[in-house]
Amino acid sequence: MPQTLTATRTAGIAGFSGCNPTQDRRTTRLAYEPLDAPFGVVVRGVEWSDGPPDPQIVDELRRAMRRHLLLVLRGQRSPNHDEANAFWRGFGPLVMETPDGQFHYNRFSTEKAVNNVMRNKAGGNLVVAGDDGMVELGWHQDQSHKPQFKTISLLENVTFGEGAVPTAFRDMYTVCELLPREVRAKLEGKQGIFLDPRLPLPDKLPRLCDAMHPVISSHPESGRRAVFGSDWTTYRIAGMSEAESAETLAWLRDFALANAPYYEHFWQEGDICVWDNFGVQHRRDPQPPGIERTMRLFEGVAES
Repeated sequence: MPQTLTATRTAGIAGFSGCNPTQDRRTTRLAYEPLDAPFGVVVRGVEWSDGPPDPQIVDELRRAMRRHLLLVLRGQRSPNHDEANAFWRGFGPLVMETPDGQFHYNRFSTEKAVNNVMRNKAGGNLVVAGDDGMVELGWHQDQSHKPQFKTISLLENVTFGEGAVPTAFRDMYTVCELLPREVRAKLEGKQGIFLDPRLPLPDKLPRLCDAMHPVISSHPESGRRAVFGSDWTTYRIAGMSEAESAETLAWLRDFALANAPYYEHFWQEGDICVWDNFGVQHRRDPQPPGIERTMRLFEGVAES
């Protein structure tokens, strides 16, 4: 749905708090506005510098992300790559400063887009709609096909032309919490087998997996549990027959479709979306040719 505020929600903005109140009533320069969505919040007042971020700002944004899962930074200038790295380093190790992240993101080129992603010579990557448009990107958590969890993902709008497809998000914590007891019991301790979608399937490139993660995983910091998987990187579930694995994954896809809180983000100029990549999946529809859509991809924050 378009990101508009209903009259009721608009009337409540003045008293809206982006994060849980604290006993010492600390305040910062940050301001919050609700999204007309089951989760997510607009954040204004973020500032960039070459140095480490204010720890109080980091703490407040952490609380806001725990509560809202998706932060839409709005109204700030676009950071350069050094400023972005200095700021997000306050939230944990940068993905590009880990072996998993370097292996993944350094494969992109400054000359040619791979799956619509091209390395930006000024730093970072650009997700660009090519002359032939963009293919559909199914529901996924970023880097699920790598052994290391990526906990925070970030995208910045560069251009979003008329008719460009939105980015959709859904909450997989709630999906986990709504699982029937017998399904949860069946999945406890089961490992998902993940394959890199940019590599041939095992019949062409023999291997058991590129990564394994529990189907029901615990966030490495908060411990909150989510159904962890991907429409395009989860290959099968270890310890199940091929038929049982396929049936279980199909059931989970249908259950998530029916139960996951869902939000479509129609990008505004300068928006930076920051989300809990562990418990929130995202996707996009295919986009026809001839429509501008360019996103700046920050590599994000890894588990610590």
